[in-house]
Amino acid sequence: MTPATSRTAFPALLLQQAATPQEQRWAAADEVRPRQDEYCEWGVERDTDGVVTRVTFTCETPEYFEHLAERDPDRLLALYHELVGRCVSIS
Repeated sequence: MTPATSRTAFPALLLQQAATPQEQRWAAADEVRPRQDEYCEWGVERDTDGVVTRVTFTCETPEYFEHLAERDPDRLLALYHELVGRCVSIS
């Protein structure tokens, strides 16, 4: 059994700012999407009172698989075998 690859979708660059309060890091991530450097991006919509009314997530699949290829090629190959077939190999 292949061990699971665990990653948070929160932007790594903002996570590195440990001295910054968590609420401020979330606000910075919500502010503009280019700050969201991970494979998962989101957009937050708020009403006129600032209440969150909608959150939209998107996953950049090619970048995710490139990231996985660099860090865990065995897991990547297992995913291809599961989703595409055993004919896929790492060259």
